[in-house]
Amino acid sequence: MTKKDKVLIDGLRNLARAVADIAAALEGSDAKTKVAPATPTPVQEPAPEPAPAPEEAPKPVTFEELRGCLAEKAKNGYRDEVKAMLAKYGVERLSEVDDPDTWAVMMLEAEEIGHG
Repeated sequence: MTKKDKVLIDGLRNLARAVADIAAALEGSDAKTKVAPATPTPVQEPAPEPAPAPEEAPKPVTFEELRGCLAEKAKNGYRDEVKAMLAKYGVERLSEVDDPDTWAVMMLEAEEIGHG
């Protein structure tokens, strides 16, 4: 056995004794070592998550604003995408859509044309 092995074995023996002393102290059988009783740590409740923000309602859009946006998209080479969006709403011409709420939704979709 080399000197290095002996040092390692001695270290392991010391470690084993220390573990035995700790175990004895935890069991309360060792009079020399007194361990203070563990104090419970208060459990902190997680902060409540903030309520999700309501979905932002589309801002009011005028027919002229929507028409201008779609005209600009068509002029910039997205004519097919504009026609597909109109077809999605079951119309061939924008003038066939007369609901301001639909104009707002269409404006949001139109703004995405060319960005995806």
